Amino acid sequence: MKKLTVQLAQNSYDIIIAKDILLQAGKLIGSVHLGKRAVVVTDENVWKLYGSCLQTSLAAADIDFRVIVLPPGESSKQFKGLKYICETMAESGFLRSDLLIAFGGGVVGDLAGFTAATYMRGMPYVQIPTTLLAQVDSAVGGKTAINLKRGKNLVGAFWQPKLVITDPELLYTLDEREFAGGMAEVIKYAAIASPVLFKRLEDYGGKVGAYSNLEGIIYKCCAIKANIVAKDELDTGIRMLLNFGHTFGHALEKSGNFKKYIHGEAIAIGMVMAAKLGSEMGFHGLEIVERLSKLLRSYNLPIDLDENFNELVYTVMLDKKNSAENIRLILLHKLGRAFIHTTTAEALWEAGSEL
Repeated sequence: MKKLTVQLAQNSYDIIIAKDILLQAGKLIGSVHLGKRAVVVTDENVWKLYGSCLQTSLAAADIDFRVIVLPPGESSKQFKGLKYICETMAESGFLRSDLLIAFGGGVVGDLAGFTAATYMRGMPYVQIPTTLLAQVDSAVGGKTAINLKRGKNLVGAFWQPKLVITDPELLYTLDEREFAGGMAEVIKYAAIASPVLFKRLEDYGGKVGAYSNLEGIIYKCCAIKANIVAKDELDTGIRMLLNFGHTFGHALEKSGNFKKYIHGEAIAIGMVMAAKLGSEMGFHGLEIVERLSKLLRSYNLPIDLDENFNELVYTVMLDKKNSAENIRLILLHKLGRAFIHTTTAEALWEAGSEL
C-alpha cells in the first residue's frame, strides 16, 4: 500500500493506492466520515464490472447507501446530469451531513464532485477513481465541473474530497483507447516535472511495460500533483502548469463535439502542438518535439492535428483560463521544466503558420 497526503491549509486528505483496496473501501470511508448514509454516483459500465465489490465493502462497514447509475460518457457531464443526481438525492432525503461517493472515471468524478460542492451548499465526498486518467489526475486536487455547449468545464467549483481510494486492479478492464488516454496524462506529468519518469516511460516501451509498473506510475503522478496543489490550491499560479496540452486539447474536444476525441487523445495532440509552438518560438529545440511525439505514439496516442489551426485558436480564446486579450499557454524550457507563457491570438496565428 502506498499513501500520499495532499497537504492544504484546510481540508487536507489522503490518497491511498493499493491493489484490491476496493474491498476495504467501506472501512476506509468510515475512517474519514462518521455518518452512515451515502449516495454512490457511478456509470453503467463501472457498476456492471465492480458494483458488487463496492456494495459488499459498504455493507460490511454498515453504510446505508443509494446508487445513482448514469450513462457513460461526456453527455452525462451537463446540467441535466447534475439535476438528475440532485433531484434523486432530494427525493431520497439526503442531507448535507451525508456522504457522496464518486465511483468512476473523470466524467463521474467531475460531475459527482460538483454535485457535492453544490447540493445543499456543500457535502463531503470521496473519490474512487476507476480509470487511469482519473487515478493519476482528475480525482486529485478538488477541481469539479460540468460542460456547456460553448466549452469544457465552464461551470464548476473547487471542492476537495475527504479521501481518494485508488485501486490499480480496476484498470485491467479498460479498453485500449481508455488506457492510452490515461497514459497521455501520465506523459504530461513526466514532461512538466520529471525527466526521470519520462525516461522510464520510454524504457517501458508501451502498454505492456507500463502495466507492470502501474502502482509506481500512479504514485509518482499523484505525488507531483499533490505537491503542486499544496502550493496553489485554487489554480492561480504554479498549478496552471498541469494544463500542459490542455489549452488546445480542450479546444479539440469541443471542436469534435466531445465525440471525435476522448480527453487523453485531445491532450496528446495538444501537447505536441505546444511543443511545436515552443520550438518555433525559440524556447527549446526540436529534440523535445521528437521525443514527446515518439513517446506518445508508443502508447498508441494520436499526435497529428486534423483541424484548422486558426479556427482552433478561436475556440481557445473561449477557454476559462484566458482573459479577453491574452491566451495562457504551458510550454517547456526542457523536459521536466514547464512555464506559463502569455501570448495573443495574433502571435499564435503567426507562429502556427510555420507549423
